[in-house]
Amino acid sequence: MTEIRCYGCGAIIQSADTKKPGYVPESALSKEKILCQRCYKLMHYHQKMESHLTKDDFLHVLQTVGEKDCLVVYIVDLFDFNGSLVPGLMRHIGYNDVLVLANKRDILPKSLKEHRLNTWVRRQFKEYGIKPLDVVITSGKKNMNFDEIFDKIDEYRHGRDVYVVGITNVGKSTFINRMLKNYSDASNLITTSEFPGTTLDLIKIPLDDHSSLYDTPGIMNEHQYTSVVDEKDLITGKDIKAGDTLIGIASSGVHSNGFSLVRSVFKITEEALNTYYDELGKTLGEALLAPTKIYVKALKHIKASGITLKACSHITGGGFYENVPRMLKDGMGVEIDTKAFPKPPIFDLIQKNGDISTKEMYNVFNMGLGFVMAVDPSDVEKVQTALNEINEPSYVVGKVTETGQVDVQW
Repeated sequence: MTEIRCYGCGAIIQSADTKKPGYVPESALSKEKILCQRCYKLMHYHQKMESHLTKDDFLHVLQTVGEKDCLVVYIVDLFDFNGSLVPGLMRHIGYNDVLVLANKRDILPKSLKEHRLNTWVRRQFKEYGIKPLDVVITSGKKNMNFDEIFDKIDEYRHGRDVYVVGITNVGKSTFINRMLKNYSDASNLITTSEFPGTTLDLIKIPLDDHSSLYDTPGIMNEHQYTSVVDEKDLITGKDIKAGDTLIGIASSGVHSNGFSLVRSVFKITEEALNTYYDELGKTLGEALLAPTKIYVKALKHIKASGITLKACSHITGGGFYENVPRMLKDGMGVEIDTKAFPKPPIFDLIQKNGDISTKEMYNVFNMGLGFVMAVDPSDVEKVQTALNEINEPSYVVGKVTETGQVDVQW
């Protein structure tokens, strides 16, 4: 009997055991393209389906790559870089050529320069003894640099097969689906989800008459964020909607962000840093070097109080305009009233001495808000009461909209 595989996860199709990978009812076996029941539930019901494959099973599949002469596209997660590294990668893949794609650029501040990220990734790989042919910074979600990636794959593969490898949840299948949508007429897409272990076996996608691209199962790594965090504790933003309320928690100052601009405003000398400013009530150095406030205690207390946060974001480099959108769904926006929270005097001093526009200030600094949360309007009082219990002031600073824009009102 000809072996049939699920086009979503690569598992061998079978109708004998509902608990094993690749199960479909017998009535589905007559279809030309078959999606297993597990993939169907992941795609349509967002239902987590357990995989019975072990780490060794995934490594066994990966080791088949080492038996080939091929190009390996190695995808890593910029947000969880160390957690997305594959131990002993080169040994597993038989020291084949490697093209690195550093994914999830979209969730990092835009103020981080791409060439600096690229240099940093190369340096990290050098420490692990890996010398890739090239490194491309990308975002599978945002289609970032896909033409460059497509050209580099075509350049480096020299007519060979291409294997896409990486730890679970680094975005391998999302990347391949974007490639399929952009560069082919394929109608069947690979199953993707935030749950680890979605792909169960090799998925073959023809590139031409003689070679193919293969998606490989993500390797389990117990040190990865998604392996450590309990699913029920995740704040994903999936339930956020227009009309939700934004609550902010104060910062302690500049929080080590925006110092390129700070250095262009003040001459950072010992004399300048020791200069006392009445409006600050301290020296410039003391104000600039105030320790960054950490919000773990506040979030843990909110959680312990039985309150659900819909979404949240640190306000770091890139200010309100670049950080708040990271917690929103596509097409959503926010209105933020800057009069609703106090602004530390250090920001007025920076703006006045540097002759900086108000919009630029809110596009670089946190301006007094280090953390923003989106909650259901009915939970606002509960959140603020919980924070008051630990002497943490909070402010209702705005709301979620459907404008797709960040509207900062001052």
